[in-house]
Amino acid sequence: MAVNSRHRIAKRKLFLVLNQLITPEYFIDEQAPVRTTDSVVEPDLMILRGSPDDYFPEHALASQTSLLIEVADTSLADDRRKKKLLYAYESVRNYWIVNLADLQIEVYTDPTGPGDAPTFRSRIDYRPGNTIPLELDGKLVGQFRVEEGFPKSTE
Repeated sequence: MAVNSRHRIAKRKLFLVLNQLITPEYFIDEQAPVRTTDSVVEPDLMILRGSPDDYFPEHALASQTSLLIEVADTSLADDRRKKKLLYAYESVRNYWIVNLADLQIEVYTDPTGPGDAPTFRSRIDYRPGNTIPLELDGKLVGQFRVEEGFPKSTE
């Protein structure tokens, strides 16, 4: 399915903002394969420790990511159910849904990991006017205004 303009612009803006905040021991990748227990997914954005060469020739494991981001417009229901369940099962520590419909960034942390009903124990929603912290591996590396991650027409 083709990506709409709002999705594309939000992803690009987030990439630029996050890239300015991360430290040299991290890098951002987009639409890159991530291995799970029994599949491969391609989140919109992810932040990984190290350098791209550290993940060659194998794809990164979901559990190795410092942050996974899905930009959601028409995919919101799937990102909140299927992907959230998958990422919690895989023990992804930090999962964001950039919710274009409701103009918020949903931050999910503290996954329960494998089990019968994996989930995240914490969800915090950040809206325009809020400042969102960027925490990687338990450390605050920066923060930005939520509206910096949305297309101008939705701010």
